[in-house]
Amino acid sequence: MTAYLKARGEASEKLGPAKSSESTTAESAESKTEEGVAKESSVKKTEKSEKSVTKEEVEDLQHHVVELDVKQYVALEGALRDLSQAYVRAFDLLDKNKDKCENPRGDADASGGGRMNSMY
Repeated sequence: MTAYLKARGEASEKLGPAKSSESTTAESAESKTEEGVAKESSVKKTEKSEKSVTKEEVEDLQHHVVELDVKQYVALEGALRDLSQAYVRAFDLLDKNKDKCENPRGDADASGGGRMNSMY
């Protein structure tokens, strides 16, 4: 069950809100000159980019999550069926042996007279 939850969480995390494709680059240069002497020069460069998720990728991730859910549902359904069959078998066994469970030494009125059958 933990493997299912981990796989579903990872797939759902990737699904998230759709991101748009954006790329920004900015450059600026500064230099100061006083009396013919260059004092300071600096260049700043900034880049910003985001990966875009296409509609097809989102649909694939949604299908993946649904397939994980269906796989887990089928596994749980099989486990429930096995458990149900085990309860039916236990009830049948107890029902067939009800007399033996209530009177393990047999009936006193039967031909044995309530005595235990022992070889010795």
